[in-house]
Amino acid sequence: MRYYYEVLVASRYYHGQKPLTYHNVEKLLPGAIVSLQLKNQPVLGIIAAEVKQPGFTTKELKAVELPPLPGVS
Repeated sequence: MRYYYEVLVASRYYHGQKPLTYHNVEKLLPGAIVSLQLKNQPVLGIIAAEVKQPGFTTKELKAVELPPLPGVS
């Protein structure tokens, strides 16, 4: 099963104001940090929302595993 997400990206390769749509086979939460390809360049993004399958082809993204913050349990 695929899950579809709107992703906020901050990259010199993207000049738009709207989130981009990507997919993943795992269920991710809003706020999750992800890695994706944008114009064949790896960039980081943040999941803004889960959305319905769009009417266009999407690329896959990957969740980024981050270590816990010090002092936070």
